[in-house]
Amino acid sequence: MKVILYSDPEVSGTVRDRSGRAVPGAAVTVVPSGFYVDCTNEDGRFEITYRRESERRYLFARDARRNLAAAVEIKERTRQINVVLKPALTLAGRITDPNGQPIPAARIQLAACLSGWFAYVGAEVFTGTDGRYEIPAVLIVM
Repeated sequence: MKVILYSDPEVSGTVRDRSGRAVPGAAVTVVPSGFYVDCTNEDGRFEITYRRESERRYLFARDARRNLAAAVEIKERTRQINVVLKPALTLAGRITDPNGQPIPAARIQLAACLSGWFAYVGAEVFTGTDGRYEIPAVLIVM
């Protein structure tokens, strides 16, 4: 019997803001197949492993504190990526029941869907007592 083991691909790099400063604590994930979200270190560096599930893959990076985000396509031979975050959108809303009453503590999580794959790209947020929520650093990729 012959067993061949393949390692999952890995990509690393640095996340910076538009002025070139490193962004520590930015959330990074690979979509599709972003089974987990990692964070950049104090120097804005990251190293993330992903699975080969699709031909098109993107690295999503988000800094929710400053409402910045970016997505960079990962090509087959990409090993290093320098990501520059740009101003992003904020998604806000209110969750109610059929009678219009607010639903407190409802869980909401931002996700991306690419090539038939679905992956989370940020942490969960919860509605307040008034049913309202806000998700910063939202990026639309088409």
